[in-house]
Amino acid sequence: METQKFKIALKRLYKSMSKKSRVLPHEKRNKILELISKYPDTLKVKGTRIIISREFYLKMIKELKLDDGSGNLDNDWYIFFRKLQKYNLIHASSSYFPKKLAFISMNPNPAYLYKSNLSVMDEYAVAKSSLYCDFEILSLEQKIQDAFIDLRLYQPLALQVKEFKELDISNVIFVSDTRALVYIELNGVFTNIDISPYQLISIEGKKLIDILQQCKEIGISKPFANLPISIIDKHRESFYSNNISTREIHYATSIKHLTSSTPLQVLIKTDRKILSSLTISELKAMPNITIPVHLLEVEKKRIAIAQTRAIEYIDPEEKIDTDLEALFSLSEFDELEELLKIKQLSKFVRKIPSIKRELQKYIDAKDSQTHGILICEYIIYLLNRIDGKNKIRITTFKDYLHNLQKHLFNKVEDLSIVEAHEIDEIILNMSINYKDRTIRKTRGLIKSFFNFHNKEHKFINVKLASYPKSLVLDKELDVILEQVEAKAIFSADRVGNRVRYKVLRDKAIILFARYTGMRKNELRGRYLKDVWINGTTLCVDVNSIGMKKLDMQLKTKTAKRRICVEIKKQEHLEIIKEYMFARESLNNKNKYLFLDVSRHYDIPSKPVREETLDDFNSIIQDVTKRYTSFHSLRHSFATYEFKKILESGNNDPHQLIDLSVKMGHESPETTLRVYVHRSVLEMGGAL
Repeated sequence: METQKFKIALKRLYKSMSKKSRVLPHEKRNKILELISKYPDTLKVKGTRIIISREFYLKMIKELKLDDGSGNLDNDWYIFFRKLQKYNLIHASSSYFPKKLAFISMNPNPAYLYKSNLSVMDEYAVAKSSLYCDFEILSLEQKIQDAFIDLRLYQPLALQVKEFKELDISNVIFVSDTRALVYIELNGVFTNIDISPYQLISIEGKKLIDILQQCKEIGISKPFANLPISIIDKHRESFYSNNISTREIHYATSIKHLTSSTPLQVLIKTDRKILSSLTISELKAMPNITIPVHLLEVEKKRIAIAQTRAIEYIDPEEKIDTDLEALFSLSEFDELEELLKIKQLSKFVRKIPSIKRELQKYIDAKDSQTHGILICEYIIYLLNRIDGKNKIRITTFKDYLHNLQKHLFNKVEDLSIVEAHEIDEIILNMSINYKDRTIRKTRGLIKSFFNFHNKEHKFINVKLASYPKSLVLDKELDVILEQVEAKAIFSADRVGNRVRYKVLRDKAIILFARYTGMRKNELRGRYLKDVWINGTTLCVDVNSIGMKKLDMQLKTKTAKRRICVEIKKQEHLEIIKEYMFARESLNNKNKYLFLDVSRHYDIPSKPVREETLDDFNSIIQDVTKRYTSFHSLRHSFATYEFKKILESGNNDPHQLIDLSVKMGHESPETTLRVYVHRSVLEMGGAL
C-alpha cells in the first residue's frame, strides 16, 4: 500500500468520524483508528476511502478479545461499522462485520481440556497398556473382554453400553487391518418410523480389529452380548484412583489424541453431534472397502425414501420462510398470558375454566390452523392435570409450556405434518448451547406432546427420512458438467449459439454453487456487477438488492457477505470466465448474472427460474448414486474449504470463523456440524 495515500485516507476518516461524534462513540472511534494504523497491510485504499477487509476484522476480533463470549460486543461493533458505511466514511466495497458469531465456541482448546483431571494421564497410560498383554497366548474369551473394555473406554468415539452389547459382527465394516466402522442404528424421538437412522462409528487398533475378524471367521455374531458391565468397573478400580468416572476416562482419551493432532482434527474424531454423518453410500464411493450386502440393501431403501420425500436439511441458523410466531402465537391469548403471571395455586385454579374457554374457542373456529389447534388441545390437557389425574404443579405447567414454545412450537411450521428429521435436528442443535439434562427433558416433553396427539388424532403420522444429505465429490463434478451438456444438446433440434449459451450458463451455475457455497436464491438474485475475477480468485458480493426485486430476502442477517475463493482447476476457471464474457456480451438490459432460457432457447429479460436449478437434482443424483441434490454443492464447498484448513496444520480457529462468514452462517457450529462432512474427511479416500 502506498504510504502517502494511506495517510491521506486515514486523516480523512479521522475528520469524518469527528463530525459524526454524536452517533459514533468516542472510544470506538479511537480504537478503530488505532487498529487501522496497526494493521495497514490488511486494508486497501480506493480514492480517499479505506476498504475494510475480512482479514482486518479477524485481527480486530483477536486484538479486542471479542472471541471471549462477553456480552453483545460483536453486535455493538456491527452497528458501528454499519454506520461507517451508511455515512460513506469507509469505501462501499468494504466487507461486513460478522455479527453474532459464536466466537467462544471456537476456542482452540476444547472444553474437555478444562473439565479433565490431567493427573490421571499417568494412570491412563498404564491402564490402557494393560489391555492385550501377551496377546498371542491370550484365550479368545480374554481377548473379547479386553476388546469390551477398549470399546467402552479407549476409543475416540467410545461406544455406549447398549451399543456394544448389541454389536453384531455382520454390521462391522472392515476398512483396514487397523480400522473398522461399526454400524449402529439410532433411536430418534419417534418409534413409528420407516427405517431407523444410523451412525457409522470408527474404531481403531490392530489387536481390536484382529479380535473382531477372528469372531467373524468362527461365527461369533454377538461377542459382547453376555458380558457383565462389572468388567468395566473392575478395570477402573484396578488402575484408577479416586473413583474416576467413565466420562473422565473419555476426556483423557481425547487429550491423548490432542497431543498428536490439532484441535480441529481431534474434533472430527471425537464429536458425535453432527448432522452430516458418514453414510454407507459415501463409503461405497471409497476404494478397497467391502460393505456387507444387507447394509447396502437397507441403504438403497433409505435413499429411495429420502428421494421420495425430497427432504432438505434446514440450516439451523436460517429462518424458515417467515417468522413462525407470526403464523400462530400464544401471545394472542390474553387470558393465558395473565394466567402465566399468577403464582398462587388457588387463583391459578380459579382462572383455568376461562382459559379453557378461550382455547376451545380457537379450536372450534373454522379458520383455525391445525398447527394451532394441536397446541391448544395439549395446553388444555396440561391444565386438566393441574387439578386432576397425574397432577402437576403450576410451576411445572409453566416450565413445560415455556420449553415447548421455545423448542417445538416456534421451530416447526406445521405440527400436523412434521417429519422426524425436523425433531431430531431440534434436539441435536440444542446440544450446542444446552446441558444434557435440559436436552433430555425437552426430548421427553416433545415425545409426550406427540404421544398425546397420536392417541387423540390418528391423522398425525410423523414420518422418518432421517437421512443426511451427501456432498458432491470433486471427482464427480466433471461428470456432472458433461451430463449437463449432454442433456441440453440431446433436447435441442440443432446446436446453435443459443444452445451453447445455455450449456455454458448451466455449467457456470454448477461451478458457482460448488466454489462459492451460495444458496439457490442467492445465486438467482446475483447481479452481473456483484461478480468479478482477479487472476485465479473469484469474488462475489452477496446482498439483497437483486433478491428484493424477486420478492426474496437473505436467509439470515449474516448472509450479506463477500465471498472470495481461489479456483485452482484451470478448466473450471475458464468455464466461468467464458460465461462471464458471454453474459456481458448479451444485448440484454437485465442486470442479473444468470438469465432464463426458454424452451425455444430464447433469452428473455428474466432471471433464471428456481425450477431450472431444481432440474439439476436428477443429474447430480444419477452421477453420484447417493442422496444428493443441487444443495449438496453447498456441502461440498464447506467440506473442501475445511479440508484446506486441516491441511494447513494451523490451530487458529479464526480460519473456521472465516469459512462460516463465507457460508453466511451466524455460528461456526452450524458450518461444522451441518455442512462439513467431517467423517468423509477423516476417511480421506473419497476426497
